[in-house]
Amino acid sequence: MNRLRPVLERNGVVLREFELRSDQLRISVAAVGGDIDLPELLRSLSQMSGASDVQLRDNAELRQASFTLQVAGMRRLLGPGN
Repeated sequence: MNRLRPVLERNGVVLREFELRSDQLRISVAAVGGDIDLPELLRSLSQMSGASDVQLRDNAELRQASFTLQVAGMRRLLGPGN
């Protein structure tokens, strides 16, 4: 989350959903003020340390979007029970 939060803040979006399945992270975000700059947000997520194979899954009129990211080892970082 510490790596994800600044990326979302820089792009003017807030996290709506967060789901971790093995090494695949699915997030849904919503715009705070204006429209989401999808190409810029996709680029920012792709450059985030530890993330690979970032894909836009869905978007609704540039106000909401869903992404998947491969995040190898994230479950280990979260600790037991997660």
